[in-house]
Amino acid sequence: ALEDLSGVIRTVLVVPWWSGVAQGAIAHAAFWTFGLPLRHVAAVIAAASGVFPICSPKMLALPWALGLVWRGAMVRGVVFFVAFVAAAEHADTAIAARRRLAAVHPYVASSSVALGFVAFGMEGVIFGPMLVAFGVCAYRAAARVIAAEAGVAAAPAD
Repeated sequence: ALEDLSGVIRTVLVVPWWSGVAQGAIAHAAFWTFGLPLRHVAAVIAAASGVFPICSPKMLALPWALGLVWRGAMVRGVVFFVAFVAAAEHADTAIAARRRLAAVHPYVASSSVALGFVAFGMEGVIFGPMLVAFGVCAYRAAARVIAAEAGVAAAPAD
């Protein structure tokens, strides 16, 4: 039960922020490497889309890549887009593996941060995910108790 709580807390509280930092760093590095303008803005947008997965951070590279192609730097635009997508995909794979360990959907983790902020202010950025983590763990504990009473060998994960 303690390992379950630890995994859920890590997935709900730590992984969204780690995802945002990773995506922001990838965007900043890619934009700096290719000498593209507004790399800080791109990094902030990629970080926000890493924390709140409304759209993929990989889609952020598309307008800049198309801009490079439009200005006649087709090879540079294609190489930029492929490099950015490959790096972001690698980070997404590592992040998805961490999320699967606790079987918490990314939107649950992201919405807990957003709703915690709306409900409790800055403290809610930490408090919201903690409430969600304890709720998920309570649900899983109840599922185990019910499964044990019913004589079922294993309780469902979610």
